[in-house]
Amino acid sequence: MLYLVLALIALLPACLGQQQDCVPADFMAHVMFVESDVDGDGVLHLRELIDVFREYDDVDNPDGIVTREEYVKYQTRHDPELDGLSHELYNVYDVNNDHRLTMDDYDGFYRQMDVDTDDSVTEPEFTTYWTKLFNSVKHHTNLIC
Repeated sequence: MLYLVLALIALLPACLGQQQDCVPADFMAHVMFVESDVDGDGVLHLRELIDVFREYDDVDNPDGIVTREEYVKYQTRHDPELDGLSHELYNVYDVNNDHRLTMDDYDGFYRQMDVDTDDSVTEPEFTTYWTKLFNSVKHHTNLIC
């Protein structure tokens, strides 16, 4: 998902006839929310987040566990510049610090975004969380400003 979003955002200024080297963190967070909210109900559900993480599980070894290697390989397959950012994001996703992403991590990560603890992540919650996160890791990429 992140790679797709970064690719789309990288093309946006060209499509609008503008020159821009980076994308504001809050705009990137908004686009990610729209991409992740598959059913379009304005809420990111845990099942939608899990579906995003399933993309990262190696197709040759779909064991339900996403290793750092699988995640970074997926994120950098078209843009090696995302290596540093991918490692930082993996550290964030690995909520229990066991060096593998599983349901425990997805649930923990989801809870971090669910500020009002109502078991749903609204667009404002998602965007606020990701804007802060992007601002804390943007030194790893020149795509976010």
